[in-house]
Amino acid sequence: MSCLRSAFALLLVWCHIETTAADKAPQNKVEPEKVKTLALSEKVKMEFVLVPAGVFNQGSDSGAPNEKPKHKVQITKSFYIAKYPTTVSEFRQFCDQAKHTTNAEKNNNGWGFAEGWKPIQEITWKAPGFAQKDNSPVVLVTLEDARAFADWLSKLSGNKVRLPTESEWEYAARGAKELEYPWGNNWDGKLAII
Repeated sequence: MSCLRSAFALLLVWCHIETTAADKAPQNKVEPEKVKTLALSEKVKMEFVLVPAGVFNQGSDSGAPNEKPKHKVQITKSFYIAKYPTTVSEFRQFCDQAKHTTNAEKNNNGWGFAEGWKPIQEITWKAPGFAQKDNSPVVLVTLEDARAFADWLSKLSGNKVRLPTESEWEYAARGAKELEYPWGNNWDGKLAII
Protein backbone atom coordinates (compact mmCIF):
# COMPACT_ATOMS: atom_id res chain seq x y z
CA MET A 1 0.00 0.00 0.00
CA SER A 2 1.29 3.42 -0.85
CA CYS A 3 1.15 5.76 2.13
CA LEU A 4 0.12 8.53 -0.25
CA ARG A 5 -2.97 6.60 -1.25
CA SER A 6 -4.28 6.63 2.30
CA ALA A 7 -4.40 10.43 2.04
CA PHE A 8 -7.49 10.09 -0.10
CA ALA A 9 -9.45 8.50 2.75
CA LEU A 10 -10.44 11.86 4.09
CA LEU A 11 -13.20 14.30 4.62
CA LEU A 12 -12.01 17.87 4.43
CA VAL A 13 -13.98 19.68 7.05
CA TRP A 14 -15.12 23.17 6.25
CA CYS A 15 -17.45 24.69 8.78
CA HIS A 16 -20.27 27.12 8.21
CA ILE A 17 -21.47 29.79 10.65
CA GLU A 18 -24.95 31.11 10.04
CA THR A 19 -25.28 34.87 9.89
CA THR A 20 -27.26 36.46 12.69
CA ALA A 21 -29.61 39.44 12.81
CA ALA A 22 -26.68 41.55 14.03
CA ASP A 23 -24.73 40.60 10.90
CA LYS A 24 -27.58 41.87 8.71
CA ALA A 25 -28.74 44.85 10.82
CA PRO A 26 -30.12 47.20 8.10
CA GLN A 27 -31.40 49.63 10.73
CA ASN A 28 -27.83 50.37 11.75
CA LYS A 29 -26.54 50.23 8.17
CA VAL A 30 -23.50 48.43 9.53
CA GLU A 31 -21.75 46.11 7.13
CA PRO A 32 -21.25 42.58 8.50
CA GLU A 33 -17.69 41.63 9.36
CA LYS A 34 -15.87 40.23 6.32
CA VAL A 35 -13.85 37.86 8.52
CA LYS A 36 -14.68 36.31 11.89
CA THR A 37 -11.97 34.72 13.99
CA LEU A 38 -12.73 31.98 16.46
CA ALA A 39 -10.09 31.23 19.11
CA LEU A 40 -9.88 27.50 19.82
CA SER A 41 -6.99 28.07 22.24
CA GLU A 42 -4.50 30.80 22.97
CA LYS A 43 -2.47 29.85 19.89
CA VAL A 44 -4.98 28.14 17.59
CA LYS A 45 -7.54 30.23 15.73
CA MET A 46 -9.95 29.57 12.85
CA GLU A 47 -10.86 32.24 10.33
CA PHE A 48 -14.30 32.37 8.72
CA VAL A 49 -15.03 34.55 5.69
CA LEU A 50 -18.36 36.09 4.76
CA VAL A 51 -20.02 34.68 1.64
CA PRO A 52 -22.83 36.99 0.49
CA ALA A 53 -26.16 35.60 -0.73
CA GLY A 54 -26.42 35.23 -4.49
CA VAL A 55 -27.07 33.03 -7.51
CA PHE A 56 -24.55 30.76 -9.24
CA ASN A 57 -24.32 27.90 -11.72
CA GLN A 58 -23.84 24.64 -9.85
CA GLY A 59 -22.53 21.48 -11.43
CA SER A 60 -20.99 20.92 -14.82
CA ASP A 61 -22.22 19.85 -18.24
CA SER A 62 -18.87 18.22 -18.99
CA GLY A 63 -18.11 16.67 -15.59
CA ALA A 64 -19.00 13.42 -13.89
CA PRO A 65 -22.58 12.13 -14.22
CA ASN A 66 -23.43 13.22 -10.65
CA GLU A 67 -22.43 16.82 -11.54
CA LYS A 68 -24.84 17.11 -14.50
CA PRO A 69 -26.63 19.16 -15.59
CA LYS A 70 -25.25 22.60 -14.76
CA HIS A 71 -28.10 24.50 -13.12
CA LYS A 72 -28.79 27.81 -11.37
CA VAL A 73 -28.93 27.75 -7.56
CA GLN A 74 -29.87 30.64 -5.32
CA ILE A 75 -28.18 31.01 -1.94
CA THR A 76 -30.75 33.08 -0.07
CA LYS A 77 -28.76 33.89 3.08
CA SER A 78 -25.24 35.13 3.55
CA PHE A 79 -23.05 32.81 5.63
CA TYR A 80 -19.54 32.45 6.96
CA ILE A 81 -17.35 29.57 5.86
CA ALA A 82 -13.97 28.50 7.18
CA LYS A 83 -11.23 30.13 5.13
CA TYR A 84 -9.26 26.86 5.05
CA PRO A 85 -10.05 23.18 5.58
CA THR A 86 -9.90 22.17 9.24
CA THR A 87 -6.28 21.59 10.20
CA VAL A 88 -4.67 18.89 12.31
CA SER A 89 -4.00 21.51 15.01
CA GLU A 90 -7.64 22.69 15.06
CA PHE A 91 -8.99 19.15 15.18
CA ARG A 92 -6.52 18.25 17.96
CA GLN A 93 -7.89 21.16 20.04
CA PHE A 94 -11.39 19.73 19.60
CA CYS A 95 -10.39 16.16 20.48
CA ASP A 96 -8.38 17.28 23.52
CA GLN A 97 -10.95 19.74 24.89
CA ALA A 98 -14.09 17.74 24.10
CA LYS A 99 -12.47 14.36 24.88
CA HIS A 100 -13.59 13.16 21.44
CA THR A 101 -12.44 9.82 20.07
CA THR A 102 -12.87 9.45 16.31
CA ASN A 103 -14.49 6.45 14.70
CA ALA A 104 -11.12 5.43 13.22
CA GLU A 105 -9.58 5.46 16.71
CA LYS A 106 -12.48 3.44 18.17
CA ASN A 107 -12.23 0.86 15.39
CA ASN A 108 -8.41 0.95 15.16
CA ASN A 109 -8.67 1.53 11.41
CA GLY A 110 -9.43 4.18 8.84
CA TRP A 111 -10.55 3.93 5.26
CA GLY A 112 -7.74 4.06 2.73
CA PHE A 113 -7.09 3.11 -0.86
CA ALA A 114 -4.96 0.01 -1.33
CA GLU A 115 -6.21 -2.16 -4.17
CA GLY A 116 -9.60 -0.52 -3.66
CA TRP A 117 -11.22 1.35 -0.78
CA LYS A 118 -11.11 -0.64 2.44
CA PRO A 119 -10.41 -0.30 6.16
CA ILE A 120 -6.70 -0.21 6.91
CA GLN A 121 -5.52 -1.16 10.39
CA GLU A 122 -3.95 1.44 12.63
CA ILE A 123 -4.41 4.54 10.47
CA THR A 124 -6.19 7.47 12.08
CA TRP A 125 -6.14 11.25 11.81
CA LYS A 126 -3.15 11.21 14.22
CA ALA A 127 -1.17 8.69 12.17
CA PRO A 128 -2.54 8.48 8.62
CA GLY A 129 0.50 6.73 7.16
CA PHE A 130 2.21 9.85 5.82
CA ALA A 131 3.84 12.94 7.33
CA GLN A 132 1.59 15.78 8.46
CA LYS A 133 2.16 19.21 9.94
CA ASP A 134 -0.08 21.10 12.34
CA ASN A 135 -1.41 23.19 9.44
CA SER A 136 -2.11 20.17 7.19
CA PRO A 137 -5.79 19.41 6.53
CA VAL A 138 -7.08 16.82 8.98
CA VAL A 139 -7.74 13.45 7.31
CA LEU A 140 -9.52 10.20 8.19
CA VAL A 141 -12.44 12.01 9.80
CA THR A 142 -15.96 10.61 9.36
CA LEU A 143 -19.11 12.64 8.82
CA GLU A 144 -20.02 11.85 12.45
CA ASP A 145 -16.65 13.23 13.63
CA ALA A 146 -17.04 16.34 11.46
CA ARG A 147 -20.53 17.03 12.84
CA ALA A 148 -19.23 16.59 16.40
CA PHE A 149 -16.49 19.12 15.59
CA ALA A 150 -19.09 21.61 14.29
CA ASP A 151 -21.26 21.08 17.39
CA TRP A 152 -18.23 21.79 19.58
CA LEU A 153 -17.54 24.98 17.60
CA SER A 154 -21.18 26.01 18.16
CA LYS A 155 -20.79 25.66 21.93
CA LEU A 156 -17.43 27.41 21.88
CA SER A 157 -18.58 30.36 19.75
CA GLY A 158 -22.21 30.78 20.76
CA ASN A 159 -23.13 30.69 17.03
CA LYS A 160 -24.78 27.92 15.05
CA VAL A 161 -21.91 26.13 13.28
CA ARG A 162 -22.54 23.26 10.88
CA LEU A 163 -21.09 21.68 7.78
CA PRO A 164 -21.97 23.56 4.60
CA THR A 165 -24.44 22.07 2.15
CA GLU A 166 -23.06 20.93 -1.20
CA SER A 167 -24.47 24.09 -2.81
CA GLU A 168 -23.01 26.40 -0.16
CA TRP A 169 -19.60 24.77 -0.46
CA GLU A 170 -19.55 24.92 -4.27
CA TYR A 171 -20.75 28.55 -4.26
CA ALA A 172 -17.99 29.55 -1.84
CA ALA A 173 -15.33 27.49 -3.65
CA ARG A 174 -16.16 28.85 -7.11
CA GLY A 175 -16.01 32.47 -5.97
CA ALA A 176 -17.48 35.47 -7.75
CA LYS A 177 -16.00 34.39 -11.10
CA GLU A 178 -17.52 30.88 -10.88
CA LEU A 179 -14.21 29.21 -11.69
CA GLU A 180 -13.95 25.45 -12.13
CA TYR A 181 -10.79 25.38 -9.96
CA PRO A 182 -9.34 27.97 -7.56
CA TRP A 183 -6.71 28.96 -10.17
CA GLY A 184 -8.94 29.03 -13.30
CA ASN A 185 -11.01 26.80 -15.54
CA ASN A 186 -8.33 24.33 -16.65
CA TRP A 187 -6.95 21.50 -14.53
CA ASP A 188 -3.31 21.85 -13.50
CA GLY A 189 -2.12 19.07 -11.21
CA LYS A 190 0.93 21.19 -10.22
CA LEU A 191 -1.42 23.66 -8.52
CA ALA A 192 -3.53 21.07 -6.69
CA ILE A 193 -2.53 19.89 -3.24
CA ILE A 194 -3.33 16.18 -3.31
